[in-house]
Amino acid sequence: MTAHPDPAAILRQIPYFETLAPEEIEELASSAHLRLYRASEVIFSQGQPAAGLWCVAAGRVKAVRFSPQGRELIIKFFEPYETFGEVGALEGGENPSTAIAAVDSRILLVPRQALAPLLRRHPEVDTRIMRAMAQKLRFAMSRFEQATLFDVRTRLAAFLLAQWQSGQPVCRLSQEEVASMLGTVRQVVGRALAELQSAGAIRVRRGAIEILRPEVLQDAVQLL
Repeated sequence: MTAHPDPAAILRQIPYFETLAPEEIEELASSAHLRLYRASEVIFSQGQPAAGLWCVAAGRVKAVRFSPQGRELIIKFFEPYETFGEVGALEGGENPSTAIAAVDSRILLVPRQALAPLLRRHPEVDTRIMRAMAQKLRFAMSRFEQATLFDVRTRLAAFLLAQWQSGQPVCRLSQEEVASMLGTVRQVVGRALAELQSAGAIRVRRGAIEILRPEVLQDAVQLL
């Protein structure tokens, strides 16, 4: 983990705040908290009172929910300078999911009490955050729909195709992490990966899934 980044420098990287004056960024940074979380450490838990807006300064965070049987479902990964916890930032209430450091990570928290007066002065920031919330809600609903309507092979093909379309031809998630994102177990994902590899769509290497023929993945998701 590198030296501590400057909270103000982190805030300048967040698109929500691009219209703020330098002194407003500094004011917000003075109230922010920067902390190191070790891999697998819980940042906040589902059902706890929401604290504010969170941003990944370094590392990677996963938002998860747990089934009644305790199985983990990964909703989304967040990379450096991506934000999470927008619901708590705007309205307080309870966290809708649990956030866990996927690797050693530095996370910045902007407390809701510090953010509220800024949102009153800058309604455009409030609008940007609400749009981001809507996009994340659509993403979550799409994931839920796929988990209930389509088999694992189809969901896996759709997931890998989305990776390729976003410019990431190599997926470096473990099979267990992919299974958690698809709402299934590693053994089932392993079988689906073997099928897609036999079809020539991908190559499975240790710690990575390389996408070779996205058109084969596209054929597998035509029902989506």
